[in-house]
Amino acid sequence: EKIIKEVQSLLIYKDKLEVIFDYLSILKEREDVKKELFWTKKVLLIEGWVLEPDVEKLKKELKSIGSQIEILVFDPPEGETPPIELDNKRYVKPFEIITKLYSYPNHREPDPTPFVALFFFVFFGMCLTDAGYGIVMAVLFYLAVKKFKIGSGAKLFFKLLMYGGVATIFAGALTGSWFGNSIDLLPQSFGFLKSIKNFIMITDPMKNPIPMLAFSLLLGLIQIFTGLFIEFYSNIKAGKVKDAWMDQGSWIFFLVAILIAIGGLPFAKYLVMIGALIIVLTQGRHNKNILAKIGGGVLSLYDVVGYLGDTLSYSRLFALGLTTAAIAMIVNTIMELLSGTPIIGFLIGAVIFVFGHIFNLVINALGAFIHSARLQYVEFFTKFYEGGGLPFSPFKLKTQYVKIKNL
Repeated sequence: EKIIKEVQSLLIYKDKLEVIFDYLSILKEREDVKKELFWTKKVLLIEGWVLEPDVEKLKKELKSIGSQIEILVFDPPEGETPPIELDNKRYVKPFEIITKLYSYPNHREPDPTPFVALFFFVFFGMCLTDAGYGIVMAVLFYLAVKKFKIGSGAKLFFKLLMYGGVATIFAGALTGSWFGNSIDLLPQSFGFLKSIKNFIMITDPMKNPIPMLAFSLLLGLIQIFTGLFIEFYSNIKAGKVKDAWMDQGSWIFFLVAILIAIGGLPFAKYLVMIGALIIVLTQGRHNKNILAKIGGGVLSLYDVVGYLGDTLSYSRLFALGLTTAAIAMIVNTIMELLSGTPIIGFLIGAVIFVFGHIFNLVINALGAFIHSARLQYVEFFTKFYEGGGLPFSPFKLKTQYVKIKNL
């Protein structure tokens, strides 16, 4: 208790201590950077990275200091890895969190964030699939971004969750879920809400789950093929035309042939045979022995099982969406049963309704985030993405407590 009182008495110095902490941190970083510089009595050599769009601005700023400054700008030599700065549009920026959680892209590959933004947005909405929950999330995190003073990282994360809420509104409205089946339980005087819900709804996965399952698998196929096409384009851009056609082109042809065969077209079996032959002849080409080349190609046909497994993995979108709806309906059913008891039953039912839906929202929003991210990392990134890049960390004033504004 004595220690607590002493700590409380020192709180009056909190603001000053925070300023001192940031000031000393800046001085320390300056001294650390000085150790990396080369200088003599008359010459100071500074070598570092600068973003390409900022080169002219840097030259202008340095020239304004004095005419004796010489600036040399050159591309990184072979073997040296430049740092990475992700540069995306305002609405895509929050989805950089998903990319960074995995790894920064290296300098030889494209930034996957624009693709991740689209797929993660759709997947999150499908996993949660309740318009009521989406409204709560969107409003809650919008207010958090606008009303609270939070760091830039937290602000981007809250925006990401806000976008997830928006996606959930669309997914929930299209599947007729508004806090589960709450609208269906309203009195007849609210029948107009039921009419609006039914007008917007295109499918009810609780009554007919097949369309939503099929759509989940279709999304999986679209994302897998997107990954293959990105790698195909990257190889072409890097001058690896042969690798692009033999590695990605052959598999795109083979997988499309299999899909056509599943569709039942009579000539499709010949396309599958041609595709399989192309795989056998190309996938073992790095081996020296002719038998090893053919053997490697034959064994690579087994990879089609991997593509099948990747596609089936997207059924989790359907499963998670169905789980959210089922738990919401259970909460509503319990509330309906209890509300038949006068006064006390209604109060208990109301408490169960509120806290039951809060629990369902929190636990399934967490699941939606984790599983939507997992699909990016395991099923999507493995088709084209290496990662391993180092973030661009410019030397600048970095503070933890104090916000510095240029006046």
